[in-house]
Amino acid sequence: MKRIYDNWFVKVTLGFAAITGARIVSTFLHMTTLDKLYKPRDFRRTSHLEVSEKILNDLPEYCTNLFGMKMDPINLIFLGSEEGIEEAFDKAGWHGAHPSTPIHVFYGFLTSIFKKSYKKGPFMPLFTGIGLQDISFQKTTKSNKYSERHHIRIWRTRHEVNGSRVWVGAATHEVGMKLIIAPPFLVHRMDPNLDYERDYITNALIKNGCKSAGTHQLIEPISLSRAEKNPHGDKYYTSGIANIIEIA
Repeated sequence: MKRIYDNWFVKVTLGFAAITGARIVSTFLHMTTLDKLYKPRDFRRTSHLEVSEKILNDLPEYCTNLFGMKMDPINLIFLGSEEGIEEAFDKAGWHGAHPSTPIHVFYGFLTSIFKKSYKKGPFMPLFTGIGLQDISFQKTTKSNKYSERHHIRIWRTRHEVNGSRVWVGAATHEVGMKLIIAPPFLVHRMDPNLDYERDYITNALIKNGCKSAGTHQLIEPISLSRAEKNPHGDKYYTSGIANIIEIA
């Protein structure tokens, strides 16, 4: 008779519970600004001499929400340090994000209602594996409103190439706000053309000293005629190509 842990259903259930539990801990620490003390993540590291197909094929294809539902496709890959990435986006005129504390979320709600600016507005916590986004950046559009912004979440991976960390990013252009029937009830609405935001960020960083290091077909192309939807009901389409950027 097989042990209970050999049952595939039990394995899947325990695995889901463990991953979801780690994500809940990450979210709680983020919302209480304690994530600087501890952040659940995969602490393994692998060192490489070059960006190989093996590394690229090991990267996550999508970020997910708390319960593992697919959100935004990964469309940018970075090579560099956290400090270098922060400096590069700062030079390009981007701002960081406040943690999603109740106060910041409520203030974001008010600025959305009254169509005001919030240059460091909070981001919804999203994950790759058990890791919540490590850094986030945003830039307001010409309308200068929190409801409309360029934005990107970035996660570290366990890979290093010649001492430089490999990071992945999911970038979308948010064009408004909408109400949904599930928490958090008020969310940003995104431009369905994900390649626009990917290229917008790529060009901004290259203009400020970073280098293009190629591209990688990370997911299958999603056409406009067969656009997919995220859990919030937003349609999106993409070539599935991720741009690789070497941080100066």
